[in-house]
Amino acid sequence: MLGIGDPGAGAHVSLAVPAPNPSSDRAAEFALALPAVDDVTLELYDTAGRRVASRPTEHMSAGAHRLAWNTGVHSPGLYFLRLTTASGARAHRSFVVVR
Repeated sequence: MLGIGDPGAGAHVSLAVPAPNPSSDRAAEFALALPAVDDVTLELYDTAGRRVASRPTEHMSAGAHRLAWNTGVHSPGLYFLRLTTASGARAHRSFVVVR
C-alpha cells in the first residue's frame, strides 16, 4: 500500500494497487485505509490528465475499506486513480485496462 499524509499531523491514508492489474472487462478492486472518519473522493484520470470518471464523495469510517471500480466501460490503456479526503490527504495509484 502507498500511504501519503502530513507526517507531522499523523494523518496517513493508504491506497493499495487495484487488483487485478491489468484489469479487463470486470471490476478492479482496491483497498484503502483511513486514520479517522473522513469524506473520500475517488477520481480516475487518463494519461492526458483528463478526468474520465469519478465516484460520489463518500463519508467513511476509520479503518480498512474495499471498493470496486467497473473498468469494463473504459478504453484499454493506463489510468491513474486519485483518492482525496476532506482533511487534505491524498494518494495515487496507476493501473492498466486491457481487452
